[in-house]
Amino acid sequence: MCFDCKQKHGKKYDHAIYFQGSGDGFYCIACDAKLTVTGTDKRHNAYRAIKALKDELEAWHTDFKLRQEVAENNVKDFDH
Repeated sequence: MCFDCKQKHGKKYDHAIYFQGSGDGFYCIACDAKLTVTGTDKRHNAYRAIKALKDELEAWHTDFKLRQEVAENNVKDFDH
């Protein structure tokens, strides 16, 4: 499949939290949906667990960054 078709017709899963490349998984939309519902494919479940952790890490980082900016701006308020 070309890159555009992969984006439109498939779902890619990274094989690790911080890395992607060989070992990544790719499923067509229909198969991904079926495997997500049934939960019977151990490899698919492993890819989904990595995706969930990556999503959690990104959300945590976003929240942390916002709290960091508030805290640092609070200190800057005393500098003026």
